[in-house]
Order: sequence, then C-alpha cells, then structure tokens
Amino acid sequence: MGAIDVRLAEGHAQGRAAWPPVEFSITRYAARAFEVTARRPALDGHAPGSSAHADAVARAALADLYLSLACDDRTEHAWPVLVARFTRPLRAVASRMRRADAEEAAHDLLDDLATPGPDGSRTRLGGFDGRGSLLGWLTAILVRRVWKSGRRGDTRATVSLDAGEGERGPQGSDRAGHGSDGADPAERVADAETAAVLDRAFARAWDDLTARERLALLLKHRDGRTQREVAATLGVGEPRVSRLVGAAVEKLRQGVIAALPSAGGDGLRDRALALLAARVAARLARTPLERPPSKGPTSA
Repeated sequence: MGAIDVRLAEGHAQGRAAWPPVEFSITRYAARAFEVTARRPALDGHAPGSSAHADAVARAALADLYLSLACDDRTEHAWPVLVARFTRPLRAVASRMRRADAEEAAHDLLDDLATPGPDGSRTRLGGFDGRGSLLGWLTAILVRRVWKSGRRGDTRATVSLDAGEGERGPQGSDRAGHGSDGADPAERVADAETAAVLDRAFARAWDDLTARERLALLLKHRDGRTQREVAATLGVGEPRVSRLVGAAVEKLRQGVIAALPSAGGDGLRDRALALLAARVAARLARTPLERPPSKGPTSA
C-alpha cells in the first residue's frame, strides 16, 4: 500500500470519528479523495499518484474532505450534518462584515452548495479539494461574494463557488486575463500590480503576528469558536482573546494600508481593504492549527 493509500485510509478513519452520523464507504471515499486532491498538482503538471500529489494528500484536511465528499455523494445524514455544523459560523462571519446583504449571502451560499458543479461533481461542494479547512474554504467564498455584491449590487451572481485562490483577482479577472466586469485592460493591469504589492504586504504582516494572535484568529474567525472556547484553548481570559484578535486584525490592516501609494486615493484604499478581507479568509483556509503556545514573556 502506497503513502497516498495509507494517508487516505487514515483520513477515512478521521472522517468517521469527526462526523459520526455519516457512514461513507472507504472505497468510495478513497476513490473520490484521490481524484479531488490530484486537481491542484495537475495544474502544475504533476500526474495523479506523483510525489507532488502525495504531498498534497499529506497536507489535506481529509476529515473535512470526508464530509464534503459524502455530501457530494448524497450519503445519508451528510447534508443535515453539514448545515448544522456550518450555518452558525458562516452567519457569524457575515454579520461581522456589516453589510445589509451579508446574512442573505450566507444563506444563499449554503443553498448553492447543493447545485451541480461545473467540474462534473454532483454538487458544488465537490469543488472542495481539502486544502485548508472546509469552514475556511466556505468563509473565503462568502467574503468574496459579499465583497463582489457590494460592487455590483447582486448577492447571487457574484463569485463562483469553484473560484479558488489565485483563480480570480479583486477585479474578477480569470486565469486567461479576461475580466468579467468589463474593466479597461489597462485598469486591470494596474489593479493586478496593486494586488501583487498588497499581497506581499499582507504576507509580511501575517508573518509579523505572534503565534497567539494567529491562533486566536484561526479559532475565532475560521473555526467559529466562541470567545470562551478560544480563551480556554489559549489559557487566557476572554478579554485577552478580544485584545489578541483586535491587535491581529489591526496589524494586518496597517500592514496593507502602509503599502498603498500615497496618491492612491479613497478608491484604492477601499479596494485594498476588500482585498485584505479576501486574503485573510484565504489565509485562514490554508493555515493549519498550531499547538497553543506556552505562556511566557515572548508570547503575546
């Protein structure tokens, strides 16, 4: 049995333990998980079963993939479990975005998961490939949807559920470089250059966060934990959690804003903040949970 087969067997066991009402056959799970985890390496020219594919499987959130694939396969109990687990955290994310249509976007997102996917999957949930958590993947889509709806005034026809990180930029351009919003080509190039600058600034700001700040963000804004649950995990008081999260968000915001050209104006600033929201969601989706750092003078 190869490394991929072993890891998928482990993932199946993790999925059964994480979602006990859902009984998805290991044969079907392994076949589908092998297929979906091979998608991203294939884009880089790596064949299914290659070492690059094995690395992708080793890093994948296979327990979450168990639930998403079970839903895509219409396994009994899978959809009710999904809705029960993710409705509350997605609505919490939407409410924090302070847009009138955010709550509706969260509701629409859950409904849209059941529609057929363009990649041939039975549902759009089949587009999840295990990179990062399922909640992080859904959160990233929700943030992009709400941001796009603010520009177009339409919550429904905004961003595809299957548009992964790097596939669509802030101006809605696709991989071929053709904008979906009718923007002038020169404007798209300028926006792409600005996005690249802001992406680098965001990466630097993220690296400047302390381990506790990153973990607090992951627990609260990706995994939907309550303030009390985050405090218990970190071993601090609830007011401390609020300060950690607030400090992390402010560091990220200041890091991105500081990279803006001084002559950018309010329009560029607004796009930067929208890009920041999307990048935060995408980073949370990809980042594994770290062991809670021990208390000490170097921990924030």
